[in-house]
Amino acid sequence: QETIKVRLIDDVFRKEGPRYNSFFHGVKSIVSEQGMMGIYKGLFPTIIKVSTAQATRFGVFNVIPVEQRNTPLKAALSGAFAGGFSVILFQGVDVVKSRMQGLEASKYRSTGHCIKEILQNEGPLAFYKGVGPRLTRVCCEVGITMSLYGEIVKVLDKYWKTDP
Repeated sequence: QETIKVRLIDDVFRKEGPRYNSFFHGVKSIVSEQGMMGIYKGLFPTIIKVSTAQATRFGVFNVIPVEQRNTPLKAALSGAFAGGFSVILFQGVDVVKSRMQGLEASKYRSTGHCIKEILQNEGPLAFYKGVGPRLTRVCCEVGITMSLYGEIVKVLDKYWKTDP
């Protein structure tokens, strides 16, 4: 699903104009040209990105003192901070993942080759391309998630006792 999303986004910005008419046309085209494995390109960087980012977000959130996250607003702000921290730490992994899943993914032989090409051809700052929009999205997303999580747990605790 992540590969399909990245390719459809890349497709919209092609100089020659979009190649895919719809989501289903995009999936059908990728599978017919590259087989089923075409939709799994960049799977390894995606797994690394998601697992490390989520672990970091929850880890940072839990390090923040409870009194700084004990209301929905405080939890949202703490969550936004945790999300922002994870973006700064793992933006490079996201750039590599997106490159390996994009329309020009075939020019990379492996994750290591992709990293090497970006570094040699664009420099180290290229690993932070798109950091602004991603930082905004992730801070909002994690802030909302953490504030809702706390409130949902409170409601569930009233009706579903989990303590022995």
